[in-house]
Amino acid sequence: MTRRKIAVATVLTLAAGVAILLLPPVQTAIVGWVTGGIDGAEITVGRVSAGPWGADIDDIRVVGPVFELRVDDVDVDLAFWSSLGHLRAEVATATVTGLHIRLEPSSAPSTAASASTADPVPFMGLSPVVRLPNRLLVHHAEVEGSFEIVVSDTLRFEGPLAADLTDLGPGRQLTASAKSSIRLLQSGEIRAAAELASNIEVTVDGVGAVDHATAEAEISALSGSQPGLRAQVSTDLTGPNEAYEFTVHTAREHRLVEVAADFEPEPRRLTTRWTASVPPGVLAAFARGRPLPELDLESTGEADLALDAQRLKV
Repeated sequence: MTRRKIAVATVLTLAAGVAILLLPPVQTAIVGWVTGGIDGAEITVGRVSAGPWGADIDDIRVVGPVFELRVDDVDVDLAFWSSLGHLRAEVATATVTGLHIRLEPSSAPSTAASASTADPVPFMGLSPVVRLPNRLLVHHAEVEGSFEIVVSDTLRFEGPLAADLTDLGPGRQLTASAKSSIRLLQSGEIRAAAELASNIEVTVDGVGAVDHATAEAEISALSGSQPGLRAQVSTDLTGPNEAYEFTVHTAREHRLVEVAADFEPEPRRLTTRWTASVPPGVLAAFARGRPLPELDLESTGEADLALDAQRLKV
């Protein structure tokens, strides 16, 4: 074969390869490979339309034992040369619209997941679930959507969500800020509401596993007529046992609630310690004008839940 024929064959082969890569079904399969698997969770992608410098991704769905995440659309500005050099998808900026997060801690698997699996998935801690894809790095993202936390059949929290994220990926320190309005619904009726502004920091190791996470939030009544509350949630997933902490203070630094918990995966055991001191009138600002009893709550205690043995000691 002459050099000219070889050159023509090479060009045609490259053109065919590029054409194949530009087909949405092929791009969808590649995105599935890039995002990879997450233990205990199922990831599906509806459709991908991409070029060298960007992509539009539709209908992303992630389902785990106690959560479901859906995204209608992601508009991506790809860092092409950096992605090529590191053999991963590296995103300069991303805009996420139509995000919906549903948490159902009392269900394992969640209501959405139970439709696709017959056997319940036992809770083994957050470590197997709270992981990031190890072939994806997002430098900056803007997110718009909503969330829902289902406590029981009749009680849930919900609200809109807007967030700004930086450095989402393996080996990074993720930082994020978010704003939301939270509603507490009982049997479909709003019982309380508040505004929430939060800052989040997450440390991720080189393979996408979350080591530490901390979220601090300022909570205020929608009317803004009363001083708000300050809440902090943190978790440490680096040791053999997972550690969680949750505290709530008033604007005057009065500690309302402090909860600390440890989860031991083998055998599955959750130990919890708490103190609470809620003076009268603190919750009235969030009740949307509804009369509340004048609570003066003082509580302290410990609980030991053996999940495998289904035994609770308080």
